[in-house]
Amino acid sequence: MTRDIVFLIDGSDDMRNRFSAIRAFVGSMVEKFDVNQNKDQVAVVQFSNIPTTEFTLNTHRSTESVLNAVQNLRPKGGRPHYTGKALQFVKDNIFTQSAGSRHLEGDRKSTR
Repeated sequence: MTRDIVFLIDGSDDMRNRFSAIRAFVGSMVEKFDVNQNKDQVAVVQFSNIPTTEFTLNTHRSTESVLNAVQNLRPKGGRPHYTGKALQFVKDNIFTQSAGSRHLEGDRKSTR
């Protein structure tokens, strides 16, 4: 089974004091995945006023690499409450073939 997992993180000014807890949560989840090209892929998008791709699904090829990237995340700051815009950003920019998404592969498999 392959999984494409995206963490959408609130990096606004309101979350600055809690950002280390957010990193710890994401890290604890990532530790449970088998990150490699044929199994799990992980992406992180951070949002406040403007969503920003921290890394795409095809950036990291090991759990350790993802964990290192997560530990290096810093809050981007800005105003909160742009969750809808951030979700649309993920759909348009992360769940794409160029970013490593395999959702179309699943569609092809299910039609056989």
